[in-house]
Amino acid sequence: MNFKLPKKIILPIGVLAVVLIIATIISFILIAYLGSNGMTFNLSSFNWEGVDGITNIFMTVVTMVFLYGIIQAKETHAESAKARKQATNASDAEVLRWAMDEMSKRKDHIRLVTDAYKEELENILIKDYGFKSTSESCEPKTHKYQLRKSSPKYTDQDRMNFIESMKTNEKYEFYLKVEKIKGDEWNQEIKDALHKEVSIIMQRMGYMALFNLISKQHFINLWGPMFLACWYSIEWYIKDERERLGETPEKNIEEPAVFIDKFGSSDKDNREYDGAFFRIYLETFIRECESNLPKKLVNNERLKFGRKPLSE
Repeated sequence: MNFKLPKKIILPIGVLAVVLIIATIISFILIAYLGSNGMTFNLSSFNWEGVDGITNIFMTVVTMVFLYGIIQAKETHAESAKARKQATNASDAEVLRWAMDEMSKRKDHIRLVTDAYKEELENILIKDYGFKSTSESCEPKTHKYQLRKSSPKYTDQDRMNFIESMKTNEKYEFYLKVEKIKGDEWNQEIKDALHKEVSIIMQRMGYMALFNLISKQHFINLWGPMFLACWYSIEWYIKDERERLGETPEKNIEEPAVFIDKFGSSDKDNREYDGAFFRIYLETFIRECESNLPKKLVNNERLKFGRKPLSE
């Protein structure tokens, strides 16, 4: 590997070298001249004050040259650090653009799954609690983005208003019923979207953001609410997968900081999570989203999907 010193550092070093060479040449010429004229010195009576003064002047020049070199080296280092930072930011921006493209490709699949979940949620409200829209028109409202023949009849706000108006004991009972949603009536198209697109892409993006391969804060700001909506719609599926693979559904997940420290090094024994790859990373990133997004926004997303609000 070829290494070249910056010009700003080479210049003061060159100046110092020239000064030393000139001083050495002058010394040799002076010694030769004095020797050729037969001049001798009595060093015991020689006055060294003049030599000391000249030496001090010479060292001052050398020190100034060195100081100039240090200043130039500092400026060079700062410019190099700035260039590296710009290159890193450009690389981060490129990765973020790639992530945006990947997320955009899955929007239809995500809505397919979240609509299916909201439809089941709505059916519970209609069947067990007599839910009916309180807006001006009591006619069922079709969803703005009608992706399937069957979609939630009412808007998110209609359902949220109704849930908030429920009595405390009704809410408690309702939250328990929501936990039993299993997607039993979902067709194969929705199940394929859930497994092949939504859960897979979410775990990959969650992993990259969790370990700062993508800017975690930017990713949370851009897609945090979407991740929450997906998680609240597919959590039942994740739990079913854990049971299918013989894992303990009630297994506690570490706090994100502990988890990242545990999994951040390849030399650590992580075999206890074999088979739980996409579930463990996704769930940990969801907890990051819930911690870093405004609590009001998080609880708003939870209410859309019939979840109990997080405490302040």
